[in-house]
Amino acid sequence: MGFAGVVLLQLGGDFGGFSLMGDGLVLLSAASAGMGALVSRVMSPGQDPVILTGWQLTFGGLFLLALGYGGGGSVGTITLQGSLLMIYLVILSSAAFTIWTALLKKFPVGKVTLYGFLIPVFGAILSAIFLAEKNWNIQSWCALALVSAGIAVANYTKKQKNTAES
Repeated sequence: MGFAGVVLLQLGGDFGGFSLMGDGLVLLSAASAGMGALVSRVMSPGQDPVILTGWQLTFGGLFLLALGYGGGGSVGTITLQGSLLMIYLVILSSAAFTIWTALLKKFPVGKVTLYGFLIPVFGAILSAIFLAEKNWNIQSWCALALVSAGIAVANYTKKQKNTAES
């Protein structure tokens, strides 16, 4: 259900407007996040989540820098505002991924990664609010309902009755 909600949100209003550079990259990102969660789960026992996150972000950042430069990218003008924003984003990402890694260390991967389905939904909601985008429609509400229902179903546990005889 959660995946169906994300797909519904990604398809846009035309149901069939799949784009490799848009929707394809979102699906690649989801697959990469799933693989990353499995790697984190395997690597996390006995490791400090802060240290593990630091190494993950360092190697990931170096990979993205190499990919960017290899693709012809360059660093533009460096300003104080841009540098402060970058520092803020580094701290925010580090904190978020450290919490994520700590959760993966303690709970099953399947239970934790379900909440990743909320990322595109909240992205659409926050875009509609802060960027005044007109993409919030019945399709977005249905996507949110599917994602929420999927998370609820996956986390539902039946209460066991106490059958001990007295």
